[in-house]
Amino acid sequence: MSIRLGIDPGQSTGICIADRTFNEPKYRFETLEWDELVPFLFLKIPSFRLDLVVCESFNLLPQKAASKSFSSFPEVEVIGLLRGLCHQFNVRMIELNAGTYKPFAEKNIQVPVGVKTDRHQKDAYRVLKYAERFSLGQVS
Repeated sequence: MSIRLGIDPGQSTGICIADRTFNEPKYRFETLEWDELVPFLFLKIPSFRLDLVVCESFNLLPQKAASKSFSSFPEVEVIGLLRGLCHQFNVRMIELNAGTYKPFAEKNIQVPVGVKTDRHQKDAYRVLKYAERFSLGQVS
């Protein structure tokens, strides 16, 4: 079984679940708030038998610092939770900086035709597809 997660972490976390056990991958999309995300990840990561999680990383840029004042940084909380769960269940995790994957992905990676997604789900799909396309971490 080959199931992978793409994650766009944040207050609203976008998730792309790619089931690659079939000839054509099947995708499912979710956008979850923190109170939904924690149980989802604790239930799904062990039961999915994941082989990969690809997550957009978070760096606080100087030009964004003022707008993030007093933030609890939910992006960082989600990434920390993912790191812990992936370590616990021996799942490989790749973190990609938005500045690395987004310029290419926004031009070259489109969500499958007919699938409605919000921006968080779209970013989750794109970060996963970018890692697959460029064989990061020996993804195939």
